[in-house]
Amino acid sequence: MRQLFLAAIMLYPLVSLQAAESDLAVKVFVLAGQSNMEGQAAVDLTGRDYNDGNGTLLALLNDPTKSDALQHLRDVNGQWTVRNDVWVRYQRDDAPLLAGPLGIGYTVYGDRHHFGPELQ
Repeated sequence: MRQLFLAAIMLYPLVSLQAAESDLAVKVFVLAGQSNMEGQAAVDLTGRDYNDGNGTLLALLNDPTKSDALQHLRDVNGQWTVRNDVWVRYQRDDAPLLAGPLGIGYTVYGDRHHFGPELQ
């Protein structure tokens, strides 16, 4: 992981210079960290292990004081949105690669009940 981070830092000036000269610039964000970067946030889980559902994405959307900042995460039918302008690639240990447009589920669990910091 350390080598990947160092390579990204060393290549940034080259990519940045090339992107500045092009109309087709691509932004690349490498999110690296420990367990808090693996998608520990809960979408809709309840029970003792999930603080009885307090603090989940669903609870925040149901809170009138917080819901305005999160409305873009659901479509008009109440389904979780997928951002086709953001591509995610997440390799879990000893599990299939997760890759595709950004939405819920790019986590160590690989389910539709967790999300990571990249979602917002």
